[in-house]
Amino acid sequence: KKKYKPNGQLERRKARLVARGFAQSPGIDYVETFSPVAKLSTIRYMMALAAEKNLKLYHLDVSTAYLNGEIDKTIYMEPPESLEEHLRDIMIDESENQNQTIFNKAKKMLEDLKKNNNKKVCLLQKSLYGLKQAGRCWFMKLNEKLKELGFKTSYADPCLYVAESGGDRILISVYVDDLICLSTNQAKLMSIKKNLMKTFKMRDLGELSYCLGIEVKRDGDAIYASQTKYIEDMIQKFKMQDCNPVTTPMVTGLKLEKCTNQDEGKNLPYQSLIGSLMYLAVATRPDISHAVSFLSQFNSCHGQEHWLAAKRVLRYLQGTKHIGLKYSKHGRALHGYTDADWASCQIDRRSYTGYCFKYANAAISWESRKQRTVALATTHAEYMALTDAAKEAIHLKLLVKESGYPVTGPIIIYNDNESAENLSKNNVVSSRSKHIAVREHFIRETIQQGEIDVIHVPSGEMDADILTKALPGPLFTKFRQRLGLVSVQSS
Repeated sequence: KKKYKPNGQLERRKARLVARGFAQSPGIDYVETFSPVAKLSTIRYMMALAAEKNLKLYHLDVSTAYLNGEIDKTIYMEPPESLEEHLRDIMIDESENQNQTIFNKAKKMLEDLKKNNNKKVCLLQKSLYGLKQAGRCWFMKLNEKLKELGFKTSYADPCLYVAESGGDRILISVYVDDLICLSTNQAKLMSIKKNLMKTFKMRDLGELSYCLGIEVKRDGDAIYASQTKYIEDMIQKFKMQDCNPVTTPMVTGLKLEKCTNQDEGKNLPYQSLIGSLMYLAVATRPDISHAVSFLSQFNSCHGQEHWLAAKRVLRYLQGTKHIGLKYSKHGRALHGYTDADWASCQIDRRSYTGYCFKYANAAISWESRKQRTVALATTHAEYMALTDAAKEAIHLKLLVKESGYPVTGPIIIYNDNESAENLSKNNVVSSRSKHIAVREHFIRETIQQGEIDVIHVPSGEMDADILTKALPGPLFTKFRQRLGLVSVQSS
């Protein structure tokens, strides 16, 4: 595997000994396998918080993290076929280095292998990459250590750890072996780092600059998050280096049907492209979220027409690969926007929901997806979108509160449909709204409890519009900028 530096240069190559987890038996070799990772919205919130409060983000990388896990099952593993060859190489190297201890150990292992006709097995004393429970074992080990150091887990995100002491707070977000740290007291954070390094082999990478394929740049009070290299690699992978850029990811009014001829798209890497675009859409590029969401419904029924539409997204990215989210001090509380495009899907006439939440001048959370049921009217579609946004608002409010910066008052959600707003605030059932499912009325309760408030804005100020439909160039660019997406290259 190749590891790259933030500037795209090759840093190093690495290889691992991996267990054959596919041969494990459930209930015998393992029980639990689930291991959480930090939500991307949590990581973006930490970036926004760092910009808003003028704090620094730091990055720790745990080396061979999974090898730290403790296993609670007796597991034997066959040694790799090339072990004998590797032992001979070790003996030659250590003979030259005059390291008699390692030389003797390698020699004994080689003799044991020959004695047992290479049928010897290894008893695992620690977790190993490839085991089904390896990820969970590592997470439980790290979780135990962080709690020992005084950290508490967030209910909003189990991979966000918070420690408070003497008015200072430290936040650590965990994504497998990457730890993103934020603190109001650098001396206390340094103490935590040193303590972790006594237990785990890890690298202190300094201020956060590259993580999870996301390039992070600090410029004065602003923090930028972009994925230029990821986009360039994707364009190269799909051989689109010489394509002509376009100004929008999807043409307005695009209507696609399911392809019934399975042979037409079987040799097209459509699913691979959509998967690559999807990570970009959920990480740093909300401007392509609707296009990717729309195209993903054709993963198993695509043809040439769908492939051309997917390649258009790459053409758009070719011209906007240096665009990223810009977080900067604003002073305004967390707030959101929600919109819907009624009956826009030509296949099943379901509507599209779009919402986004902004903090420190840019989006920290967003979603664009087709609604689960058919809405009978525009108001119903907007009401369902409001309900989804309300659920995310409650989650984010808890996240902010647990990080030590509670939101005072309700979170404002802006909506451009007055009928949906009235329906959310008035406990009235009419012939036009009696069919709406009980679960959609969840939003009324959140408003009554003071968790959120819905306020009307004109459609020209509806930032979530870009998440529900394909827009013409000037309007698309306007809402892209309102989401906090700017050129990182020229900043």
